[in-house]
Amino acid sequence: MTIIAYARFSSGSQNEGSIARQFKAAKEFAAARNWTIDEFVSDEAKSAFSGKHMQGELGSIFKRVAAGKLGSGDTIIVENLDRLSREAVTDAMFSMMTLMQSGMTVITTHDQKILTKANYDSEVGDMFDTLIKIRVANEESEKKRLRQSSNWQKWREQGILTHRNPFWIAKDRTVIEDRALLVRRIFEMSAKGMGATRIAATLTEEGLFAFGKIQNKEDGKAPFTGATISKLLRNRSVLGEYQARSKGEPVGAVVVDYYPQIISHELFNEVNADIKTRRFRESGGKVGEGNIFKSLLRCVHCKSRMTLHSINYVRHYRCRLGAIKGCENKRLWNAEMLEKAFLQTIQEIEIKSDEPTRLVELREEKSRLESHIETAKANASRAYDMWFSNPNSVTAKAKLDEFEASVVSMSERLIAVDEEIGQTAKPDNVHAQVKSLWTTFEERENKREFREQMNVLLKRLVRHMTLSEFGSFVFALNDNTTYRMQYELRPDAAPRKAGSRPLSDFVWQLKGRMTEKLLEETLRSMTIDQKTRDFVES
Repeated sequence: MTIIAYARFSSGSQNEGSIARQFKAAKEFAAARNWTIDEFVSDEAKSAFSGKHMQGELGSIFKRVAAGKLGSGDTIIVENLDRLSREAVTDAMFSMMTLMQSGMTVITTHDQKILTKANYDSEVGDMFDTLIKIRVANEESEKKRLRQSSNWQKWREQGILTHRNPFWIAKDRTVIEDRALLVRRIFEMSAKGMGATRIAATLTEEGLFAFGKIQNKEDGKAPFTGATISKLLRNRSVLGEYQARSKGEPVGAVVVDYYPQIISHELFNEVNADIKTRRFRESGGKVGEGNIFKSLLRCVHCKSRMTLHSINYVRHYRCRLGAIKGCENKRLWNAEMLEKAFLQTIQEIEIKSDEPTRLVELREEKSRLESHIETAKANASRAYDMWFSNPNSVTAKAKLDEFEASVVSMSERLIAVDEEIGQTAKPDNVHAQVKSLWTTFEERENKREFREQMNVLLKRLVRHMTLSEFGSFVFALNDNTTYRMQYELRPDAAPRKAGSRPLSDFVWQLKGRMTEKLLEETLRSMTIDQKTRDFVES
């Protein structure tokens, strides 16, 4: 005999103690009869009126009944019949009869009722009692639905768009400071180069737990995971925005300043500029040591990324397409040598203190967009009033749709501009941070962490980088300057046979600052002799 205790609540506001109360009643009922409950099964935030609970754990029980794994002699204990269903009478009775026909016993702890097929066959009153309870439960749910619909209309008139606030926002839309402090810390950890999984592990080690849906029913605590951290870092609610959703898809325009803002746009954009490229994947050998040029360094020919490869546990850069015979640039370049040469060179370069022209343009565009969005919202509001007073007016409806589409389009562009502003930081400030971080390289035991942090900074300092098979390494900075470094033999290198030179015979040498035009001419002037130079590494 299998005894199952089933509990359910329909909305997030009922979660505290609801499951525990129902299970406690089931335990007490079983203990009074010296029974042992075999399974505790629950559906959280699943409505029995809409039938969503049948897609959860209760649905699994019915599948077991259909497969013959549950039936005669087995028992399911619930608080009330409405925990099993609040659907229309015919649907609810079909579910009840499915259990009865299988031979299962249904027990309700609220009124101590024991319902079986035999009882229904012999006592017609039990059948009518069940029908009445199901009907009452369905009517209560229908009234609640209508009441909630009316309440929502009133709430919207008061400016309340949702009651499902982020975990750092209270019901009255004020900030819960200790939770907001945790969110700010997570963003700061990400800005320093820590990946989502490492952030989650760090917080878990410190005994900190996620908020929201209870996953561990014993202590009500859910550990942070990489997925929950990633989702939080992309959540624009930290900027004060609200986006209505239906089945996971955004609906309507973004509502700005709906919540108090707890993260600056600069920090949010900085973090999200790197979130897609935060994972450091390398092929073979020493994996996971990081890449300071991640998503920056490109092949000069095909413009594809230069990726890291490990050969005999030595890290090398190579054109991604060249590695699969899709590009003529097939050379391998020692990663450690190139990284150190670049970082030492960047210390000596003087960076302009002026803001990049692109940053000025972006800020001007942002100001224009914000102004236009406010105007479009005002126009949309007026169009709505016209349409509401005359729902049959095709012109008013067309204007309303036009202004709403304009708000959505400009809001999307504003988000993109904000993100680009976060990536286009004032270069001299970032340069100082790069220089400061480089001074810690030798003492750092964790080189991966160093490279992750350096990659975050370089993405804000460097516009692009290219590397050719001739050993020409070009990088353009956000202050609109371009430099070229060349891989060449040291002047004091001893004469050797071709193909036998050690790595120490070569050096990356800065050739100076260049204009785009001069750079193109230099690259074009490379002769066939350069292709045959002795660039062999041992």
